[in-house]
Amino acid sequence: MWPLITAFRKGLVSYNSVGVLLSMLPGRPGLLFRRAWYKATLKSCGEGLGIEWGSVISNPDTRIGDHCFLGHYSRVELADIGDDLIAGDYVSIMSGLKHYEIERSSEPMRARPGEHPRVTIGNDVWIGGHASVGADVAPHTVVGAGAVVTRSFEEWQILGGVPARQIGERPL
Repeated sequence: MWPLITAFRKGLVSYNSVGVLLSMLPGRPGLLFRRAWYKATLKSCGEGLGIEWGSVISNPDTRIGDHCFLGHYSRVELADIGDDLIAGDYVSIMSGLKHYEIERSSEPMRARPGEHPRVTIGNDVWIGGHASVGADVAPHTVVGAGAVVTRSFEEWQILGGVPARQIGERPL
């Protein structure tokens, strides 16, 4: 692991490239290599990170709490994630929803400035498979499978739909 960490710190490889490479290592060895990489390189990374095959955390300024789990092929951009997250397969935690300015047409979309804010996910959150999160998620929230979170909600809510809306409450 140290050769990869050294190569990253010297600017010889990109952070995302190493993450993608490690995401392809199967089984328990892959899980252990991914855990060691993110523990050594993220802004902070708690104990017990489970990051399945194909999943990538793309920004080293991300902070992750204890006992968090990312299912297969999930992606995390710039985020603060509390303790005890469960994220299903194919979950996307984006850094906001305004990655490109769309009001002007004088230049190609790829050349336009945008915003990439840090998204905060509270403690004890479950995000169902294929969900996309572009806004903060309060503690104790359940985000249903396939939901698209475009705004924040209160704690203890169950969210679903596109865009996500409250569809229930968790018992206290």
